[in-house]
Amino acid sequence: MNYESIILHMLSKLERERTVNSVYHILRGKRSAQTIQDIHLFNLQQFYGIYPNLNLKNYEEWITRFKQNHWINENDNMFTLTDEGHIFVEKQLMNKPLKFDGLKFHRKDQLFLKTLQLLCQTVSNLIYDNHQFIPIVDSLPIQQKVKKMIRKYRENRPELYEGLFIDLYTIFNELSEEPIDYLARQLTSANQIGLSKQQIAELENSTDHAIHFVTIHLIHQMLSIVEQNKGKYPFLEQLIDTEQSRTLTHSASITERLLNQRKTIEDISRIRRLKVSTIEDHIVEIATQNQHFSIRPFVDERLEKEIIARLNEANTARLKIIKDMLPDTVTYFQIRLVLTKWSLFSNEQGGREDEFIR
Repeated sequence: MNYESIILHMLSKLERERTVNSVYHILRGKRSAQTIQDIHLFNLQQFYGIYPNLNLKNYEEWITRFKQNHWINENDNMFTLTDEGHIFVEKQLMNKPLKFDGLKFHRKDQLFLKTLQLLCQTVSNLIYDNHQFIPIVDSLPIQQKVKKMIRKYRENRPELYEGLFIDLYTIFNELSEEPIDYLARQLTSANQIGLSKQQIAELENSTDHAIHFVTIHLIHQMLSIVEQNKGKYPFLEQLIDTEQSRTLTHSASITERLLNQRKTIEDISRIRRLKVSTIEDHIVEIATQNQHFSIRPFVDERLEKEIIARLNEANTARLKIIKDMLPDTVTYFQIRLVLTKWSLFSNEQGGREDEFIR
């Protein structure tokens, strides 16, 4: 997997619409109204939060290299992919479907990997009757989760040992044709400490970034396979966080609760001592999380149709261009709400405008 092609693919979705740093915020899983809206607006949900520890300096180095390779041009804070850039992406990703599911597995992926690493280390040491070892993962919640699982099989340890091995062996054979050993070598046993991404990169004459993208791609495939085959991987299934993951920020969650109590924007602004614009940001963020969220209290049907018409006419998601085509009374907030609901409907339903309005 060529991670540069993934970045360029993401950039291609945003060219002429956003700045290059928008991709950086999506990769890191920034929990802002703008980023969360953009992933739905430009159909980039699968990449949300797949590289939470990405350093801005590293990202800027990638962009500089893309410019040097004549893959992108940047002018007036906007960018476009060159013909060479588009050809590179098409060549690298041709017949290679990306199986990331970032929005769904955001945060679950890292938790699953760390839990798997600690469980493998623990099981391996117990097989050798070694009860004194330094945990490879220092997270207390993860340690408690693994301890709970070990206690569950206290009377039948072989069931856990064999079951975990069979689950891993079976699922590894179902993964795509990627170097699965990139993931396997990160697992610790009683006899060998798992390698870091940097160590694997040095052995493979690669980069830790490339190893990271492959690792997360494999983890997302594992999570999807386990969730789609309930009961087939009973031991791996126990490692998955069952809580519903939401990208809604804590502050937006509070606003959502007040909206459910039929409070107006002005009421919430006063109660929370926040600017009206901040509450409006929260409402747009809430709309991205729920395709059934009604925007009717804020945008009537006539205005909704007019905004959609101007959106189709402009063929852009740049708010200022759309606003300039509408009456002065129409606010950016109303435009953003319609854009959000329209993008969700288009991406998930493939519906027509008349169905959407209805």
